[in-house]
Amino acid sequence: MLKQILVILFFLFQISLLAEENKQIIKRIGFGSCLEQWNPQNIWKPILEAKPDLFLWLGDNIYYDSYIAEEKKYYYNLLTNRNEYKDLKSISKMLYTWDDHDYGVNDSGSEYEDKINSQKIFLEAFEENPNSPRWKRPGVYESYYFGPKGKRVQVILLDTRYFRSELKRDWKKIFGIKRNIPNTDKDATVLGNEQWNWLEKELEKEADLRFIVSSIQLVNDYHPFEKWGNFPADKKKFFDLIVAKQAKRVIVLSGDRHMSELSVEKENLPYPIYDFTSSSFNKPFKFIEPEKNPKRVGSAIVEENFGTIDIRWENVNPFLELKIISPSGKQEFVHKIYFSEIN
Repeated sequence: MLKQILVILFFLFQISLLAEENKQIIKRIGFGSCLEQWNPQNIWKPILEAKPDLFLWLGDNIYYDSYIAEEKKYYYNLLTNRNEYKDLKSISKMLYTWDDHDYGVNDSGSEYEDKINSQKIFLEAFEENPNSPRWKRPGVYESYYFGPKGKRVQVILLDTRYFRSELKRDWKKIFGIKRNIPNTDKDATVLGNEQWNWLEKELEKEADLRFIVSSIQLVNDYHPFEKWGNFPADKKKFFDLIVAKQAKRVIVLSGDRHMSELSVEKENLPYPIYDFTSSSFNKPFKFIEPEKNPKRVGSAIVEENFGTIDIRWENVNPFLELKIISPSGKQEFVHKIYFSEIN
C-alpha cells in the first residue's frame, strides 16, 4: 500500500513540475550542435553568461561513431559530468535531439542496427522524464510547450536519423569530399510515416511561436553534405504541411554543418520560413570555404559558436533577435525577424 502511495505522489509531483514549466515565459533560447569531447571547450563561458531560459542541443552532442551503442555511454558521461554542463542545467531548461555521431556512425540513418539501444542510452544520459513518450516509441522526436496563451512557445524536436532512408552517393569526389545526390525513390523518407503523422497533429495545436528542431539543414540545398534536399519529396512535404495546417510563425533550427548561417525560403509559402543554423560548439571546419548560398541572409560564420534567440514579447511590434556568438562573447551575426513578417 505504501509503495502505491509513493508512486502516486511521485506521479503528482511530476505533473506539478510540468505545469510549472508550462507557465514559464521563454524570453531567451540558446542552441547549438557539434561538441567534440577531446577539443577545448571555450564556448561554455559565453553560453553560461547568456543565461538562456531554454537551451536546445541540436545533435552531435558527443562524437563517438560505433556500431555498438553501449560504447557511447562513456562519452555521454564526459559531457554530463562537466561542471559547466551542470551549471547550465541549473539555470536553463535543456532539450535534446541527436544527429549521426551521437546516434550511430557517420551519416547513418534507419540502417543503423543498434538504434534501439542507442535511443535508450541517449534518453538515460540526458535524464529524460520517465513519463515521456520517448521511452515508449521508436525515435527521439517530441514536442514541448512553454508559456501562457499569447506567449506560448512550442518546441518540436524532430528525429532525422532513426527512420531516414539511406543516402544516395555520387562517388565522384571534388577535393576528396564525398557528395550526396537526391534520393528520388518513392518510399525514401527523412522522418518516416509515424513521425510525419505525429508532426501533422502537432502543427494543429495552438502556439504563438513554433521552433522546429532539425539536426540537418532544411533550406540550404547548395552543398553536397547531409540536408533535407537529399530527399526532395520529404522537403516539399514539410513546406506543404506548414501551408496545409496554416501553422504561423515557424522557425527552423538546425546544426550539423560546422558553420553557421541564416537561410530563408520564400517560394510558394504564405510567409518566409527561416532556417537558423548553429554549428559548431568547438569543431569548426575552417579549411572549407562556405558555399555560395543565394538564400543566405548576411554572412556564414565558420568560427566556434552557439546561437541565441531573444523573444521581444513586450515590444509594440514583437520580434525575434537572432544572434551567433563566438567563444569570446562577440556577436558574430545579428538579425531581427518581426512577428508580422512570419504571420
